[in-house]
Amino acid sequence: MRKAHEGGAMSSTRLGYAVVLVGCVAVFGVQSWWHWAFTVDDAYISFRYARNLVEGHGLVFNEGERVEGYSNFLWVLLIAAAMKLGLPVEVTAKSLGILAGAGLIVAGASLAQRLTTGGPAAGLWAAAVIATLPSLAYWSVGGLETSLFALLLSGGLLAWLCANNAPSAAGAGVLLALASMTRPEGPLFLVGSAVARLIRERRACVRAVGWYVGGFLLVAAPWFAWRYWYYGQLLPNTFYVKNPTGWLPVRPGGLLYVESFLRSGPGLVFWGLLPLAVSPRLYLQGRAVEALAPLVVYLVWVARVGDWMPEHRFLVPVVAMWASCSCAALLTLWRRAHAYHARRGRIAGWSCGVAAVLLLGHSAAYSWTNRGEGGAPWAAALRAAAVVRPGELVAVMDAGLIPYLTRCRTLDMMGLVSPEVLEQPVVIVSLPRPYLGKHRLPVRTGVVDLVMSRRPVLIQTHIGREADGFVASHPLDQLFLQEPRFRRGYVFIGDGCFVRADRWRGRGAGRPTGGSSAG
Repeated sequence: MRKAHEGGAMSSTRLGYAVVLVGCVAVFGVQSWWHWAFTVDDAYISFRYARNLVEGHGLVFNEGERVEGYSNFLWVLLIAAAMKLGLPVEVTAKSLGILAGAGLIVAGASLAQRLTTGGPAAGLWAAAVIATLPSLAYWSVGGLETSLFALLLSGGLLAWLCANNAPSAAGAGVLLALASMTRPEGPLFLVGSAVARLIRERRACVRAVGWYVGGFLLVAAPWFAWRYWYYGQLLPNTFYVKNPTGWLPVRPGGLLYVESFLRSGPGLVFWGLLPLAVSPRLYLQGRAVEALAPLVVYLVWVARVGDWMPEHRFLVPVVAMWASCSCAALLTLWRRAHAYHARRGRIAGWSCGVAAVLLLGHSAAYSWTNRGEGGAPWAAALRAAAVVRPGELVAVMDAGLIPYLTRCRTLDMMGLVSPEVLEQPVVIVSLPRPYLGKHRLPVRTGVVDLVMSRRPVLIQTHIGREADGFVASHPLDQLFLQEPRFRRGYVFIGDGCFVRADRWRGRGAGRPTGGSSAG
């Protein structure tokens, strides 16, 4: 009778746990719907690679040019598979992102229980925090691989922490290999977690670590060899674009990026990690360091490179690990206070509860007031499509939607898919006013000459038009406005787009209104 009662209580607890998890996923779904309109321009770079693959041109951006201008190989393959099946590409990308985000909530709950001593309560709190993060919903529907990368990372580390035999350790390595094929930062987590266990357990874990690394190499090594054979580079072209001034340990822009996250609505949740610095043994399980060590390595990397995209895209992949430890820390503090003194424990409990509600409410309010709208330059893309023909050359600063929509041959002035841009000399320019929060930017001074020598039909910039003339905030735009060949040879048609003057005149009476010389 007693066993039956205990079994019923356990079944009821599991049911309640599942109901709360489903509720968290539902909250995440509502947030994703709220941000559904957002699609980042960079997503169309992946879409164009996928379309060219499906159409038989290979994994290329421009036909005949092998340049790895993407950093999300697995995501490109998934999009290509959807295209092959005839599925709508944007809806498919957003749906895959939402499914991965929902999986991350469940994985985060499991990770919290595995990393900490908080038990199911810590798991549910972690799930609630992850579900209400606007950044996760925002980037789950943005068209990129962010939530899939986060899920594979969390799943791989969770599998590694739970591995108790050779096949399970190898399986954890395979998951991290898939994560590395989704984002190039994946190997940081393999190395960090493997080294952390070797330091802790020394010879006792050599066999397990060997299987872990072996599972990773089984998948990653053939892929890496193929990449080098196909593209002729060790790393994606995007890496070389973002590191024009060489290897610096930490850059001020990257530190500001992390700091701005910690000051944002979602970032406030993670201040619960502070007790970790006081006494981590209060709430961390024995092997938790194997997940936290790669997290620290990754944060150093993010502090080095930074990012300009909204909603702190680079920090979304580690929200499950971060939120798990934060929630467990707060829960442990409350339990210790309750064990020390019942009345003080109740006060601590109410304080933690009120703080949690305020933080979650703040995140929800932040999401409500920062609804994702658009993202890709649709107005500029539609203007471009009206004046260019497929196969013609265009030069762009946003290499996503315009090349995807127009099917034009593209010279990317940022260098993501055009390695000849990276051959141009770099200078650091001090800006009179910040651009995307940056006061100093590396600028490739030969890009203007390169573009003018190619004479593209259309040049897409970030130049705006006001009553007293043109407005250029980016240094490259300023260089274009100073170039006589650009001012004489191109006509402004709006939304940052300039059409070659002879093409503009050749349109005759059918040309759109509003054109004006760049001079």
